[in-house]
Amino acid sequence: YLLLTESFLGLRQRGNKLKFSTCIPREWESFKMQYRHKTIFYHITVVQKQDAIETTVTDNGILQDDKTITLKDEGADHIVEIIIGPGKTDNAGEKIKNRENELNFL
Repeated sequence: YLLLTESFLGLRQRGNKLKFSTCIPREWESFKMQYRHKTIFYHITVVQKQDAIETTVTDNGILQDDKTITLKDEGADHIVEIIIGPGKTDNAGEKIKNRENELNFL
């Protein structure tokens, strides 16, 4: 479980925060998962968009400027959406890793 969620999907919990740093295949358009923190479920959708300029993270529709999710044990379940880009192309046309995809989402 930890190998899959932390290494492959890049989901890590640090204190009351979730950080996200994916290494999913470029061919994947999206994936969904559920994360449970105490009594609250976080329904997480990760979408890889070819035209995404920067990574965005929303929690219940609210943009998270620090690209993290603060875990809470109160209220209702949360809907989390993460939009990531596939990478950037430099001036020579080579693909370079998009560091913005390495979110502080855990």
